[in-house]
Amino acid sequence: MKSNSHADTHVQNAQSLIAKANGEVATNPIAALADLANAQKILRSVQQDSSFSDTQRNKALGLLQGDLTHGVQNAITNYNKQSAITALCSTNATGILLNTGSTGPQPSAIAMVQGKSTTIMYALGADGKVYQRVNNSLLLVHLPLSSTAMVRGIASDGPQLVLLVAQPINAPPNFAYSLSLLPTDQSTQVPQNSNQLKFATSVPIDPKLLSNGQMPKLIASTSSDVYVVIGANATQS
Repeated sequence: MKSNSHADTHVQNAQSLIAKANGEVATNPIAALADLANAQKILRSVQQDSSFSDTQRNKALGLLQGDLTHGVQNAITNYNKQSAITALCSTNATGILLNTGSTGPQPSAIAMVQGKSTTIMYALGADGKVYQRVNNSLLLVHLPLSSTAMVRGIASDGPQLVLLVAQPINAPPNFAYSLSLLPTDQSTQVPQNSNQLKFATSVPIDPKLLSNGQMPKLIASTSSDVYVVIGANATQS
């Protein structure tokens, strides 16, 4: 186990960056956001490191959900004011606090899908898996995919969830990509197994579109069309 002082030093560095950002937010919100981003990286590294004590990891989580979140909100508000940016969402819109715990999935994208009687929120984790919000917690959706497949993007298509799936293969470009539609008239809440869920359809993405290191980066959907943004792999040299 790593020494307590090592984790404490990381947390103190993050607190210093948050304090620095709070002092910059009124005059230089861009610099404040940069400092807060660095603080977030430090705190997440502590929170996700199982070799640190629970007390230290919970302290990092508390800073992420408390001081850091408030600092980011203030910095964005000041940036919007200085740049004459007006938010288009309703002024009475409310947020949802997701209980991911200290080792839970870190959402990288969300999609709101219209179910039979209510709207369902799905989240794409940084681990390439899909989760459903149930009572403000994220529960794994056991998709009918192989154990090596990863979901790289999600989007809403009315009553269906659109998934960009990457399946590793032993040939360039190293992944076979496809688009799959998951209807919400199936129960995606746990407990379940992959045999219970079925895709309405799955369509492969033509490998010819992915030459010269190109790969699907983003997906979006309307009621009748799905759009895929293809770009260069960021890891290319």
